[in-house]
Amino acid sequence: MMFPVAPADAAAVVLHSENISQSVADLAVSDSRIARILDRLLEIGPYGALISAVMPLAAQIMTNHGILKPGNFGAVSPEECIAQVVGEPIKENKANGHTNSVSDNVPA
Repeated sequence: MMFPVAPADAAAVVLHSENISQSVADLAVSDSRIARILDRLLEIGPYGALISAVMPLAAQIMTNHGILKPGNFGAVSPEECIAQVVGEPIKENKANGHTNSVSDNVPA
C-alpha cells in the first residue's frame, strides 16, 4: 500500500543523508577544533552526534513547512529540494489540492 508523504521532506532526507557522516568525519580530520568539538559531543553520548549530523536535514524539513526561510543551514526552497531529487518540481493534484506521493514523481 502506498501512503502519501510530504515529498519535500522525503527529498530532503535523500539529499542530506548520504553525505552527513562523511563530511563530518572529513572535517574532523582536517580541523582539530572540529575534532575536539565532536569528541565532546560524543562524550555526552550518541545523542549529541546525532543532533549535529541531522541539523541540515531538520533545517530543510522546517523550511519545507514554512518555519525557516531558505538559506538557513543550507536549506533550499521545497520546490528546489524536490527538483534536486526527482529532476523536476512536484506537481499539485488539482482534484484534491494535495501533492502527489514521491513515487508519482520519480522518473521511470
